[in-house]
Amino acid sequence: TCSLNVVKFLYSKGCKVNTLSKMNRSPLSKAAYTGRIEIVDFLLTCPEVDVNEAGERGRTALQMAVWGKAGGRHGKKVGHNDAEDSPEIAQLLLEKGANINQRDHEGNTALYTAAHSLAEGSIPVLMSFGAIVDNQNNLGETPLFKASQKGYLSVCRVLLENYKADPFLKAKSGFDSFEVAIESQQTEIVSYYLEKLVEKLNQEGCD
Repeated sequence: TCSLNVVKFLYSKGCKVNTLSKMNRSPLSKAAYTGRIEIVDFLLTCPEVDVNEAGERGRTALQMAVWGKAGGRHGKKVGHNDAEDSPEIAQLLLEKGANINQRDHEGNTALYTAAHSLAEGSIPVLMSFGAIVDNQNNLGETPLFKASQKGYLSVCRVLLENYKADPFLKAKSGFDSFEVAIESQQTEIVSYYLEKLVEKLNQEGCD
């Protein structure tokens, strides 16, 4: 792996910090994805760095930082031994002006990325900087919708109970978060929603 000293040396020799690789990834984006907080911290001191540069599929360094262990075309994070997201890097990027609700080519924000890749640890950081909890992507899917479809109960709990995500917003498929859990046979999620519905009905009955 590339060390911080190597990065500093290359920068001192004139390497451009915003240059994209053949995979359309910037150094900042790659460092964020692999959890290299010391490299991210250095790159953010470079005055010319573009913290919102969109690379592959329109994704930013912030989206790469909150990419969790269950994301990607292989169903898991690949290319790095540490398969977790990095809330600490997300915090650094946001403090340097990363656009919290910037959308990629599919209309996904960083919060959606965190939700669909089982990165519940990054969600509080994103929400504290103003993430829109019910942002709908090009397919009309919200972060809660995707977590429900995937069966990520911990993410659903955080979004619904802590940040009041709306489980009844319809995607273009015609399903809402509860219905897509049924369609996807996510029995644990369905049971959770039914429990919350019963709680709500009981509360309304007591009022």
